[in-house]
Amino acid sequence: MAPLRRALVALGIVGILLGIATFVMVAKGDAAEVPLLEAILTLLIGWSFIGTGLYAWDRRPSNLVGLLMVGVGFAWFLSEFKVSDIPFAASIGFAANSLPVAILIHLLIVFPSGRARGRLDRFFIGYAYVAGGLVAAIPTLFYNPGADPNCTGCVASNPLMIHDNLDLVHGIFNTLSAVSIPVLAALVVHLVRRARAASPEERRSQEPVWWAGTATVFLFAAALVTNLAPENGNFDDILWYVANVVIATVPFAFLLGLLRTRLSEADLVAEENVRLDAELQARLDQLRE
Repeated sequence: MAPLRRALVALGIVGILLGIATFVMVAKGDAAEVPLLEAILTLLIGWSFIGTGLYAWDRRPSNLVGLLMVGVGFAWFLSEFKVSDIPFAASIGFAANSLPVAILIHLLIVFPSGRARGRLDRFFIGYAYVAGGLVAAIPTLFYNPGADPNCTGCVASNPLMIHDNLDLVHGIFNTLSAVSIPVLAALVVHLVRRARAASPEERRSQEPVWWAGTATVFLFAAALVTNLAPENGNFDDILWYVANVVIATVPFAFLLGLLRTRLSEADLVAEENVRLDAELQARLDQLRE
């Protein structure tokens, strides 16, 4: 077995074990409105991203898409640690809560080549990691879950906290949400324009990803709007579950897109072979004459 494939098998085993542990942790916790449903969605999202990512990574080792898909799956499990009864694990989950979204945005932008296509692509990728990976983790340093009335079932302490300031935590999140909403709206426009400018072959292979990806980004933006709006009923919880269901379809859309890309490449190769055979036959006929 090749070294890369051995490493991918090892990653797959780690992903299976991490998924089982996360499922048990979420299902037994009290932080979610419907613990069993959240545990099932968590397992479906994490494993589907890791599984399809490992397949893509094995088929195209030089393409970044497979690595990013695996990254989304592991980051998703890591973010669910926030419901853990172990304080340090819960703190890591709080800090990594937005990291899967950042990696997913990177994935949507570079699919299927694995490379950014220009400055605008690089801006969205950079913003995703700065906002979702860095700024969104800063409130963990000031967050006391035991003093948060909205965090039912959370652990009572945060070992990463350096100062208890719930107002600062809300201020950072509200500011980040207000800034991110127009950025995500611009990202949706960017993805739609790219889809409209694509060739028929590109549309055939990338259409599933565009639909699932655009819907996911839209739901992310809608979730940020609910964060800024006053708490009314359980609309934000319903939106969160709908977003999770849509996210669960994204890796299969990527897999379908990758398979369609492979089929399109095979069709192009076949057409080129037919053309070369025809040219060769024509030259042989000329030589016979």
